[in-house]
Amino acid sequence: MKFLNFLIFFLFFSSNFTFILHLNEEAFENSLKQFDYWIIKFTDNQPESHTSREVLFTKFVYKFKTSFHSGIVNCNKEINLCKKFGIQEYPTFKLFAKQEFKADLTFDKNYTVDDIRNLLNNDLDIAKNITSLKEIKESEDPQIILLIQSTNGHENEIVSNYLNVALKLFPFRNFYLFKFDNENELSETGFPKFVVEEAKHFHGALLNFNSGKFASLKVLPRDENLFYEFVKKTFEFVFQELTPKIYEKLVSEERNIAVLVVDTSNEDTHLFKNSFEFYAHSKIGDFNFTWIDFENLSKIPKKISVQKNQLPRVVAIISSEDKLYIQPREIGIARFINAILENKLDDAINQAKKQLDLQRNPSKNENVKPDSQSFWNNEIWNTKNTLIALISLIVIIGSGCLGYKLYPVEKEKKEKKEK
Repeated sequence: MKFLNFLIFFLFFSSNFTFILHLNEEAFENSLKQFDYWIIKFTDNQPESHTSREVLFTKFVYKFKTSFHSGIVNCNKEINLCKKFGIQEYPTFKLFAKQEFKADLTFDKNYTVDDIRNLLNNDLDIAKNITSLKEIKESEDPQIILLIQSTNGHENEIVSNYLNVALKLFPFRNFYLFKFDNENELSETGFPKFVVEEAKHFHGALLNFNSGKFASLKVLPRDENLFYEFVKKTFEFVFQELTPKIYEKLVSEERNIAVLVVDTSNEDTHLFKNSFEFYAHSKIGDFNFTWIDFENLSKIPKKISVQKNQLPRVVAIISSEDKLYIQPREIGIARFINAILENKLDDAINQAKKQLDLQRNPSKNENVKPDSQSFWNNEIWNTKNTLIALISLIVIIGSGCLGYKLYPVEKEKKEKKEK
């Protein structure tokens, strides 16, 4: 059992931060059981085998890392495994779905979501086509349905963009697609009455459910030329670089912003960004998650006070004005990633909000017990100051002990001198 837990953790960590897991014959079957969709590269591990196809493979893996898990099999070592799948040339790429081999991939082009759907004969759980509201599985995760009238002129564009968004956010959102000819179909298939009434006036909409309950309905504009852009903008700012233009747009709309400030010259920056992006996708809706290079901070209209020695740093901008600076207790990369994986960043944001609320409303400060971690989270108190304090304490104690030990000797010398 312990081994299985370790394997699951290892797969999870590898797939999200190194993205490509090295597989051997023993772990192959267990690995396929952990996640639904896999792309496996079979290689002879020779340096000269790194081709443009492998570059496209790596790009695909990175782009859709939360949806398709990836692995490498070294055929020089895993001879039986490569014989089992009839590997004749290197590299060979194979697509697996729900533990079954589905298709060979050439990676002689950039694969799209539609390409993968076709290879899987449309049997892809991501943004699954449904014919009734009853087909939606119960889940605590938010569920988003694209309702689209099959007679509008931009159906294919909208659906394609929707699927691309779905792949990027899966598995943190459950996406579905429902095509209808008229509003009567919605009524017959279980959709709420208000949706049926609204459908008389729209050609498409995004319907959002949380824990099985209706949350919101965003109607696509009747102007068909705006359909594609509307769907795209609905999910924008999931995790992209913060620019002055984007900043002004977010602030003007009074959105909450969480900015990861990094030093791109640091070789570990991609790991910080990857882990924060993973966190951002799971929390989309609460904040608009972005990132920025420290060197570009000066371009942002309103100053974000971050020092280079404090990086990486998460800055939460709330209500357009208030800035909350959040940082794990230590800057070390393992601590940073763990803080995100264990949702400690949530705690930090909530604690910062409470402190901000107390600053605005001092009356709420009565009978409030001090947070045991607030002292440690204070940016003034850092590792350097801790070290200085410890050294000072050791010196004081040592001096006291030495003085106590020498006091009788000095006293005796003084008495002899007086005689």
